[in-house]
Amino acid sequence: MATDFERPTSIGFHHTVLIRTVLLKTDVDARIRYTFEATQPGTSVLRELDLTFTLRGISRLALPYLLRAFRRENERTLACLKRYVEAQ
Repeated sequence: MATDFERPTSIGFHHTVLIRTVLLKTDVDARIRYTFEATQPGTSVLRELDLTFTLRGISRLALPYLLRAFRRENERTLACLKRYVEAQ
């Protein structure tokens, strides 16, 4: 996993997720960047997400599940970032 960090305005991650199940085999290349902007009364967060993967045939039916999993992970990551920042 690679990261970008430009304190205090942005943080980014790049990693590959290997998915190997009975019905689905694909590699997901994920690039995620969070940009922060001070606002009143808090902070505005812009998330940019680029996912690259190949789904063929019936495995295309898995797309909504993959996207939902990435949304859940985004929510978890933002909650962790919020807890960290507020504890400082």
